[in-house]
Amino acid sequence: MNQAGIWAALIGGGVLASVGMARRSRAGYAAAAVGGAMIAEGVRRWRLNCATSRSQDNAVEVASEDSFPASDPPAWTSASL
Repeated sequence: MNQAGIWAALIGGGVLASVGMARRSRAGYAAAAVGGAMIAEGVRRWRLNCATSRSQDNAVEVASEDSFPASDPPAWTSASL
């Protein structure tokens, strides 16, 4: 699920839960439960998305550190030995 889908689940679930609780009927409570499930799924996917992006960032950092000596330019000095 992309970022827009995550936000849609969070906002839509919040609206559905709020409207459902305001109705104070069995159908309203059922709607609130569905809204709560949407919020929980949005939070779960958001956390998964954050963990995935962090692991990709770490992979780039590790590859950068592994290639460190090769990425340094040769030293230039004005003094001759």
